[in-house]
Amino acid sequence: MIEGQSVLFEMAAVYERTAAKGSLRKTKNFRRSTAERRHFYDALVLRMKNEFGIAIRKWRRSMNGVAYELHYNNGEVKRMVAAPRPRSPVSACIFLHEVGHHAIGFKKFRPRCLEEYHVWQWAFEQMRKNGVPIDEHVKRHYRRSMRHYVRLAKKRGLKSLPAQLEEFAVAA
Repeated sequence: MIEGQSVLFEMAAVYERTAAKGSLRKTKNFRRSTAERRHFYDALVLRMKNEFGIAIRKWRRSMNGVAYELHYNNGEVKRMVAAPRPRSPVSACIFLHEVGHHAIGFKKFRPRCLEEYHVWQWAFEQMRKNGVPIDEHVKRHYRRSMRHYVRLAKKRGLKSLPAQLEEFAVAA
């Protein structure tokens, strides 16, 4: 089992037991699990930083992010990410999505909405690998984001939409 994976399952079980009793207050056990959950997500961030050579530009308070590279005159390239600090599956997915831009590479797919699609798929793969649950909130954020990128591509004059993105095209 991946380090920290059992912590998430234990935390979910504590929450379900608490919710089943009709009380949503945090128990002492739940608070302990929150600290363990923080440790789990911090370890995830550290693994991604080491594996892909990224630097965190800023931890955002909002649930969006940006990935970019700084190119210096001496040829050095600094990989930067600004994303929400992973504290839940949704914020972890957004963080992993931004890391995915560096992992896959910029401008590897055209149109841009297809690049976003592949980066989201990479983020989901990393979530599975690292034991981060892909819940309904994550899926909703993904669908909303993809609809936005497809709509933006059409607005900018995209002639034909790749087959993978047909489900995100909204009837105008």
